Amino acid sequence: MNNYELVFILDKEDDDKLKSIDTIITNLQGKVTNKKFDQKRDLAYPINKQRIGYFYTWFLNLDKSSLKKLTQKFNLENIMLRYLILKVE
Repeated sequence: MNNYELVFILDKEDDDKLKSIDTIITNLQGKVTNKKFDQKRDLAYPINKQRIGYFYTWFLNLDKSSLKKLTQKFNLENIMLRYLILKVE
């Protein structure tokens, strides 16, 4: 299991979207170790006609083989405006 940091932007505060993201991770045998809401910010440019974004940072434990499946699920589900996954040493 590797440690990853998932930073993502939602268009609004929505518990259903957060639960959906958590479910996707747990279905891939991953574990969310820490969840943090960063802040509500004005975006530098509109993303999908949204000018305000809600920034979240989650820390995950996930197999390297499941990482590719996770990014595919995120791209297909289209839940988030943007996301970034970084490996934490």
